[in-house]
Amino acid sequence: MSAEAAPAMPALESWEPQRAEPPAPYPRPPFWLALRRGATNHCPVCGEGRVFQGYLKLVPECEACHTPLGKL
Repeated sequence: MSAEAAPAMPALESWEPQRAEPPAPYPRPPFWLALRRGATNHCPVCGEGRVFQGYLKLVPECEACHTPLGKL
């Protein structure tokens, strides 16, 4: 009975996970533009809808572009 050698194991390659951020569901404006829009009570994304519905109370989403403002 002849002993057969086991097949050689393939070399293991190191696996690196993809670290790319998923794309945002809405376009992100430049920081200073978004800050200026928010300071003037406008949506930081589109610049049209309102951000606050009272004294420092955020609206749930923009009325114009429907971006969720509570999760920005």
